[in-house]
Amino acid sequence: MKKLFMILSVMTTLVLIVACGNDADTSETTDEGANASDDVELKVFIDQPRFKTYYEDFLDGFTEYYEEENGITVRFQLEMPGPNEAAQILQTRLSSNDSPDVFTLHALNNIPVYDNAGYLEDLSDLPFVENLLDAPLNAVTRDEKVLAAPLETIYWGYLYNVDIFEAYDLEVPETISEMETVVETLNENDVTPFIRSFQERNIPQLFLPLVVGALAETEKPDFFERMDNNDASLKEFEGFFDMMDIQNQHGTDRPFEIDGAQGSNMFANEEAAMWVQGPWYAESILASNEALNFRVAPLPINDNPEATLINASVSTSLAVSKDSDHKDIAKDLVNYFLESEASNDLFQDLLFNPVSTNHDFEPFPWLDEAMEYVEAGRSYQDPPIPNAVKSESERVFQTYLAGSDSQDDVLEALDRTWEQSLALD
Repeated sequence: MKKLFMILSVMTTLVLIVACGNDADTSETTDEGANASDDVELKVFIDQPRFKTYYEDFLDGFTEYYEEENGITVRFQLEMPGPNEAAQILQTRLSSNDSPDVFTLHALNNIPVYDNAGYLEDLSDLPFVENLLDAPLNAVTRDEKVLAAPLETIYWGYLYNVDIFEAYDLEVPETISEMETVVETLNENDVTPFIRSFQERNIPQLFLPLVVGALAETEKPDFFERMDNNDASLKEFEGFFDMMDIQNQHGTDRPFEIDGAQGSNMFANEEAAMWVQGPWYAESILASNEALNFRVAPLPINDNPEATLINASVSTSLAVSKDSDHKDIAKDLVNYFLESEASNDLFQDLLFNPVSTNHDFEPFPWLDEAMEYVEAGRSYQDPPIPNAVKSESERVFQTYLAGSDSQDDVLEALDRTWEQSLALD
C-alpha cells in the first residue's frame, strides 16, 4: 500500500511538472490573449457590401502574411451591412459590449462622437501615419491623436456623361440657371436629364451636405457655430430645394423603385445624362459599361458661381476598438491596409484615391475635373452635420420627393432634430 502511494505521488508530481512546463512555454504572447501557436479571430465591420469580394481577398492576404511573420493564424468574422442600417448596427455593437475589433466610420462625422464616447484606440504610433498625405491625416486627427486610418477620400458633387454633353455642345453649368438651360436642351433632344433613384433613403440625403456645405461656405460662414448655439435655422438658406426640384421634375421613371445598384446600371447604360451621386459608384458603373466616359462636377446650388463647389471629404476610415481583446493584431491589420504592398492593389480595385505616399498609382480619369476645382480652391470640407440630422433628412427628403411633406415641414423637422441632437451631446 505504501509502495502504491509512492508511485501515485511520483506520477502526480510528473503531471504537475509537465503542466508547469507547458504553462512556461505558452506564457510569451505576441498579443493580448494570443499565443504564438494560437488561432485568433478578429471581428471586422465594414459598411461597404458592394466591395465584399475585394475585402475578403485582402483579409486572406493578411492572414497569410501574418502567419508567416508571427506564427499566428488570424481568421475573420466579417460583417458588411448596407449603408441604411450600418450606423445603427454599429452603435448597438459598441454600446452592448459586442464591439468589432476593427470597424469603419466616417472620419469627419463620427470620430468626434465615438472618441468622446471612449470607443477609439489611439493609432498615432503606427507606421502608416508617417506616410499619410496632409488632407487625409488632418481628417482623422483629433486633439493631436490619429484615431483612424483613412481609406476613402471623396471629391464629389454629381456625375455627368461627357459624351452626351459633347454631343449637344453643353458646357458644365456654373449656376443653377445654366443647369436649367442644360436640362432644357436635353429635353428638346429627348435625352433624360437625371437618374432618379430614391428607393434607398441615403441617396436623396446627399442633397443635405451638398446644399448646406456650399451655402455655409459662401454665404453664412458662421452658420454651424450659430446652429450649435441654437441661434440659426436651415430656413436661412434661400433656394434650399431648387436643385432637388429640378432633378425631381426632369428624371427617370419609377424613382422609388430604383436603388443605387439599379441607378448605377441605368447611368452606365446612358439612360440619363446626369446623376446626383458620388464616384463611390464608379466600380459598379464601369462593371456595367467599362467604356463609359463620365466625370465628377460640382453641383450648382444657386446663381452664384462661387457657390458651385466640390465637396471634398474623407469618409470611410478604419478604427480599432478600445475594447478589442486582440488590440495589437487589430492595429497591425489597420496598418496593413496602408503600409503593405497589397495596399496599392486594394485601393485601385476599390477605385479609391491615393491617401499615402506609399500609393504610387494615378488618380482615376473621372476625377480629373473635380481635382482641378479642388486645386483651384473651389471646394469645401464635408460639413459637420449631426448624424441624427442626416438620418432625419433621409426620411423627410423621401417624403418631400413623394409629395407628402412641404418644404416648411422638412426644414422644421431638420431644425428640430438638430436642436435635439445638441441636447444629447
